[in-house]
Amino acid sequence: MDLGGFLENDYPRKIIKETLVVNHRQIFCCEDTLEVALPSIIRPLSNKSIKRLSSNMKAIASGSLVDTDFFLTNGFRTIFATEFVDLLTSWFSDKFMVIYKDNLNVMKKFMSPKENSIYMDHTLSKGVKELGITSNDLGYRINSNGESILCSILNRDIALLAEVFESSGTMKFIYEFPTCT
Repeated sequence: MDLGGFLENDYPRKIIKETLVVNHRQIFCCEDTLEVALPSIIRPLSNKSIKRLSSNMKAIASGSLVDTDFFLTNGFRTIFATEFVDLLTSWFSDKFMVIYKDNLNVMKKFMSPKENSIYMDHTLSKGVKELGITSNDLGYRINSNGESILCSILNRDIALLAEVFESSGTMKFIYEFPTCT
């Protein structure tokens, strides 16, 4: 993507190259030209009317390219694989997390958090228990600002601040190994 300089609001942004690869198989590459494939890995999720990729379909897809739109959510979704793109974009919206650590506060950033929801972190809970640390399940509660707060989960419906409730050993593990979260 060509986003321009820092804080350059009027810059005409554009997508220079877009590639989608699933399980090491290229699905499409959109740069100067468009290359599209529907390998068996996504074939069950492709549009049912497609028996094979024709040159007409590729020409229509090439004609639909716009510098400011992602091909994935525009032409590829419409022409080739609506169900696959819906599944992929819903994963980004509902399950994709950005993890960051600042001043020993481990946080997760959820793409579409629901206020007052609790997101269980099974990986972190399992990691803590594998080390023999007796801990409750761990997860993240989303506050009214959309921020995630690490919590100790009791009986699957009570969330207590992990920093207050968990032992210092459990918290040290979490701080030392934030990639578990």
